[in-house]
Amino acid sequence: MLGGILFDVRGVIQLRRQDPDWYKFPEHVQIPVGRGFRQLHVLQGSIHGELDGAVIGSYRLHYADGQTMDLEMRYGRDLRDWRDSGPPKSLGERAAVAWIGPRWAGASGNEHVRLFRTTYTNPRPEVDVVHIDFVSRMTQAAPFLVALTVE
Repeated sequence: MLGGILFDVRGVIQLRRQDPDWYKFPEHVQIPVGRGFRQLHVLQGSIHGELDGAVIGSYRLHYADGQTMDLEMRYGRDLRDWRDSGPPKSLGERAAVAWIGPRWAGASGNEHVRLFRTTYTNPRPEVDVVHIDFVSRMTQAAPFLVALTVE
């Protein structure tokens, strides 16, 4: 239970960013769903930051009727860099820090790591979502997804 939502946390999906050294990571990953839902809850973060408000990725919903819809992931509103060394900065009202862990070996100062719980509203809850594409917009920030659940 993180951020008031039950998640099944088993790993991480790391996407690519605009950096030649990140070529081994995918630009997008397909996640099967096969049902309708009202809300999509995610545990996410990014490696490296971007300007507040920049769209760094999206969750592209593929509906059973062939339509698609992008739920944009905006830096500063939905998530921030997973490393935290300064005073907390605000997020949008649909996101919150869900978990904070101790700094890792070799980190300097008071650095911690964190995950953000963000809730996106499905604009078409009456239609089944076949799958979701987790997509990077290839900015300086590299989004990652730890878990998602729908309700």
